[in-house]
Amino acid sequence: MKKISIVILFICFVSFNLMAAAAQFTTQPHENAVNDIVLFGDYIYTAGDDGFIIRWQKIQDEESGTFYYTGEHYQFSDMEIKKIALSPDGENIAIYETDGYAVNRVSIWNWASKTRVLARRVTNTVSSIAYSAKGTYLLIGVNSTEGIIFLNLSNGKTVRKLQDTPSMVSFTMTSETENTCVMYSSLGDLLYSNMVTTDIKAELSVTSNLQQTLLFNNDLMFAGYKDGYIYIFQSVTGTQLAKIKASSPLFASGREDYYLYYIEQNGKNCSLKMIQTSGNTVFINPVIVKDFTTSGESPVTSVVKKGTQLFVGCKNGSVQNLSSQAQIEKTVCSSISQMQYKSVLDIESYDGQFYVLTDSSLFITDYTDESSILLANPGYNNILVLNEKTLLFWSKDSTKAIQKATKRDNGTWRTENLYSPGSTLQSLHYQNDRLVIVEGSSTVRLFDFSSNKAKTVYSGTGIQDALLLNQNDLYVAKSAASTPKAALVKVNTQTLETLPIDISAEVAFSLSPNTSNSNLFYGVCVFSGDSQKTDVFSYNVSTKKYSTLMSWGDEDTQAFTWYSNGKIYTNIAKSQIRSVNTSSKQQITYTRFSSIPKKIAGNKTYILVLNRDGSISWYSASTNRHYANWQVSMDNKLVEE
Repeated sequence: MKKISIVILFICFVSFNLMAAAAQFTTQPHENAVNDIVLFGDYIYTAGDDGFIIRWQKIQDEESGTFYYTGEHYQFSDMEIKKIALSPDGENIAIYETDGYAVNRVSIWNWASKTRVLARRVTNTVSSIAYSAKGTYLLIGVNSTEGIIFLNLSNGKTVRKLQDTPSMVSFTMTSETENTCVMYSSLGDLLYSNMVTTDIKAELSVTSNLQQTLLFNNDLMFAGYKDGYIYIFQSVTGTQLAKIKASSPLFASGREDYYLYYIEQNGKNCSLKMIQTSGNTVFINPVIVKDFTTSGESPVTSVVKKGTQLFVGCKNGSVQNLSSQAQIEKTVCSSISQMQYKSVLDIESYDGQFYVLTDSSLFITDYTDESSILLANPGYNNILVLNEKTLLFWSKDSTKAIQKATKRDNGTWRTENLYSPGSTLQSLHYQNDRLVIVEGSSTVRLFDFSSNKAKTVYSGTGIQDALLLNQNDLYVAKSAASTPKAALVKVNTQTLETLPIDISAEVAFSLSPNTSNSNLFYGVCVFSGDSQKTDVFSYNVSTKKYSTLMSWGDEDTQAFTWYSNGKIYTNIAKSQIRSVNTSSKQQITYTRFSSIPKKIAGNKTYILVLNRDGSISWYSASTNRHYANWQVSMDNKLVEE
């Protein structure tokens, strides 16, 4: 029986000491679609699929006098951010983040310090988030019978503010005094509640399953969209004032707008339309204010109106603006965001040198000297360095052949296809003079360079990673739901005999060797159910001892481990790099850049971190000091941010 020794260095996310983090100020757009735009004073906040929130501000150039926008970038989540809301004082921002499947979380962050104030997991999709007028509560509408969650922001606890909670609330707003709350239930009710007595004051029957619901015309009118029609109601009586045909409109109007502005799209062509009102009268023939296209002709995914300006977010991540003034000629949006940097795809280190892969080039650098291009990237996303004269190009989630590059005596490089996988590559390691190849989460192969042949050593389902600890012993990290029912399996590469390792985790991944002790390796385990957490662990193969080094009170399926210079490094908890000295047990949390760390490489002098946005960050391996952040310029040069 295996002996288990647990050394808890951190427990749960609240125990992790978040260091100060640096935001980035650039014109760079979002990487993916812009899902929400919120205005606050002179600032424009945008949220995207890339997990970033960008606060845009209009700046005047001191020399030319011209105006431009610059964005303060910070990645708050490794998941998609679908909705955001600003506190009345503008100090905090609430976000709804989701993986589109199992995880739905609302969290509040202090914008200045970039620290999380509170977080709340919900079981269903969030349909709306809003602060109460004075900032006492955060109102969370959910697509379930729970309907609406009132969070008291003084203590982060849920409070009861309704006697009879409506189901499936998708719109909420309080009065200025916070004595009254108006809600729309997708069941077809517009409700007014007394926040003091918790009674429902009025329940108005309107159309069910309306989307993009909002109040406009100084809160006198309520609008929504459903099945090809815009519905407009008198907000006090619930009387339907209009039903107007429209094609997937995106509403732009705010509470102060007398008219309902919206965008319709037909391919790359867009139209800004306006529904006019007068008193309780709605004119049912929309006016075409102007026809336009976005810069780059990307579809519009979000829009908001302020005065005579529209701010639009696009599917390609760009943020643009457009005047709402009428115009006969077709026009093009002005782009607030501009591509300023390209992405680093992968990093590796070998013998004191660092290798940095971009879409077009492989750079070599040691931080202190000028970086140089080693050779062109033949179209891959990942690099593996075997030695100073042998490199492998490969691409995760691709069946593209692994390509070998060999340096000739004259300094030129020779390339050839080394191995063609039978299914998509998941991981590739060079260990004990062989390649460890995980294909399609179902097969582990060992590639022998002497014979140029690959041997299948393990087959199954749910395979996450594999580590060749020595010539004969292979450790496979997998899902415990597959046979054998264990998250970690030992395989004899000669006899192919398998031995399950007795750990209780649901899944293990990210295995890394201790290069100073061949009996030790590290990895990550995720536990679900009542003991939901993520562990960074060490395993001693001679004593069969499993030890927990770090623990986070949530699931983190993207965490990694990496051992160097007596320390185990990880990005557990998703926000920053952390390390533990395996001898002294001293723990370090590293200052992060604007983006969440993705991978790490290093030597005795420097630590290099690849961030999710394609930037890289340099640290001292001895003092842990943060040196600099580098980006790839549009002309393919490594530059310091």
